[in-house]
Amino acid sequence: MKKLFLIIFFGIIVSSCNNSTTPENNQSKDFWPLKVGNQWVMEIINYDSTGAVESRDTLTYNIFKDTITSNGKLFAMRLNDYEGFVMLINKPDGLYGIAVDQPGSETLELFLKYPANTGDFFLNGDGDSILVMSTNEKITTKTGTYTCMKYFQKYIYNNPGERNDATTYISPGYGPIGGEEWSQENYGIYYKSSTMSLISIDLK
Repeated sequence: MKKLFLIIFFGIIVSSCNNSTTPENNQSKDFWPLKVGNQWVMEIINYDSTGAVESRDTLTYNIFKDTITSNGKLFAMRLNDYEGFVMLINKPDGLYGIAVDQPGSETLELFLKYPANTGDFFLNGDGDSILVMSTNEKITTKTGTYTCMKYFQKYIYNNPGERNDATTYISPGYGPIGGEEWSQENYGIYYKSSTMSLISIDLK
């Protein structure tokens, strides 16, 4: 499982936002709010290559523990009841983490660059390329309207004719807001295969 995919929304990652409707005292001073008990519930809609809805589901991301390590204080975030999880920490240049479900994952890797400018480009630990597409994207969800940073991730695949890309929106101080995944199989149509949107947020 891709680390960003697990982190961000599609089972993870990425954009950055300020919510115009959430009370200021709920906003963290950190890029990604890291406190035990923080929880984000996302609605995910899956589509086929014609654009027809295949399924709908909800995904819950929650921070369930913290631990002191040689890398500093890390926070564990899990998706639903998935056994694996990621350990996260905010640093001055962005969000770093370790994917605990991946063997040999002991070194902190850059997941999301922040602060960042439109056009900035960086690589994650898998060698996937991530582009900062916007720093002021407007995203509206059931929880409010957010002004966001937008990240586009292009995954590396070894199979010709196959690709998966993800666009993600993250609100500094609030966390994940939404995103889309784009897919292609066997040199077929390149289509939007999933969308995700925040429907509930609980920050401690």
